[in-house]
Amino acid sequence: MSQQQNLERKVSQPMSLQCPPDFEPEKTYGHKFRMLHNGIEKFMEIRRGKNEEVLTSVQCATLRYLIQRERNGQEVFQKDIEAAFSIRGATATNILKGMEKKGLIERIPTEYDARLKRIILTDLAYEGDQKAKCNVYRMEQTIVKGMTDEEACLFNDLLERALHNVEELCCFEEKGESK
Repeated sequence: MSQQQNLERKVSQPMSLQCPPDFEPEKTYGHKFRMLHNGIEKFMEIRRGKNEEVLTSVQCATLRYLIQRERNGQEVFQKDIEAAFSIRGATATNILKGMEKKGLIERIPTEYDARLKRIILTDLAYEGDQKAKCNVYRMEQTIVKGMTDEEACLFNDLLERALHNVEELCCFEEKGESK
């Protein structure tokens, strides 16, 4: 079989679940992403230890989303958070319960359907958001430390592309298709 035929065969076949014998999981991109994620979480955990008001990274992201939607004059419900962050209902419920417990949000039933609860930000949410932005900014500066502006832009572009690729793969898997 020619090299071209071999290449065409590989491209047309679905991805194999077999991996090469020299495959080292600790050298994968996923492992490095996990290590980076763990480092960010450790930083936030240290900050929380120094100040009980520091929010979790998930709460920060949710808060930013809620503030943006509020600025755009849009109501927000739990299903919106589920869709925005690609999470399940139970996960969104836990996030929102934690935010409610910290006094960041209130969930108010709508007039037209008492089962549907609109998420409302409290004044404490805006204070928490400002602190969170400072922590995120500090972490962002640390992540790109030693990179030129061009390298930082390229890094961001590559992360965006990788995220798109993973989302696309998940979409295909959910549909039962091979990619």
